[in-house]
Amino acid sequence: MVKEGRFRQDLLYRINTVELMLPSLRERGEDITLLSEHYLSLFSRKYQKSDLKLSAASKNKLLDYSWPGNIRELRHAVERAVILSEGNSLQPEDFMFLKPNEADQSAALENYNLEELEQWAIKRTLTKHKGNISKAALELGITRAALYRRMEKHGL
Repeated sequence: MVKEGRFRQDLLYRINTVELMLPSLRERGEDITLLSEHYLSLFSRKYQKSDLKLSAASKNKLLDYSWPGNIRELRHAVERAVILSEGNSLQPEDFMFLKPNEADQSAALENYNLEELEQWAIKRTLTKHKGNISKAALELGITRAALYRRMEKHGL
């Protein structure tokens, strides 16, 4: 930005005391496993699903993905998988990644706003269970009354 004249050079020298070069997440495979385990532990407690584990196939899927959104994308992918998980082990199909050509079609998922993710998860779960509130609530890990409140909140 300094080269383009869009940022003052003297200000850059004031704030650029220490510069760290950190490789992207896709270049740090061992960090993907550690971070995914950390986020799994964090979100398992948050959503009261303490017995969740990552299957070996899931770990491989996480390692094979390019992570264009770096750690923030990994965090949201694990949180989404925990929210939508049905069993005791997260499987590869629990992780949904956008393909490059889907990016424009799924803009609502790109911003990772929790309100929008919650609405998306409720819609997806209701569609999956053909409108059966009891099954959708069970899959989401909430009571039927809580699901009704959230549906009303989101205008569903």
